[in-house]
Amino acid sequence: MPTEQQIRIVIDRCLSIVASEQDRRRRGQRSERYTYEIQLIASFVDEMNLSVGEERELILLPVSQELAGRYGDEVGARLFADFLDEYSWRGDFSPMIPARAV
Repeated sequence: MPTEQQIRIVIDRCLSIVASEQDRRRRGQRSERYTYEIQLIASFVDEMNLSVGEERELILLPVSQELAGRYGDEVGARLFADFLDEYSWRGDFSPMIPARAV
C-alpha cells in the first residue's frame, strides 16, 4: 500500500498536468505530451497495486473534486472526463462526473 505522501504526490502531479494542458488549450494549443504524461502516471499508479476501488477513492475521486473546486463543476467535469480518457480508466467513473458534463 502506498504512503499518504506518495498518493498526494500522484494527485498533485495529475492536477499539474491537467492545469498545464488547460493553459495550453486557452492559448489554442494542444500537446501530445499531455497523453504521455497521464499514461505515465497511470502506469505508476498501476505499480502501486491498488484495487480498482482504492484507485478510484484514493486518487481519481480527489483529482475530480479538486478540478471541480478549481475550475467549477462544468469545466472541472469536462477536464476530468478528458483526463480519464487519456488515463484509460476502466472502472465506473460516472458518479465522479456531474451528468450535465458527460
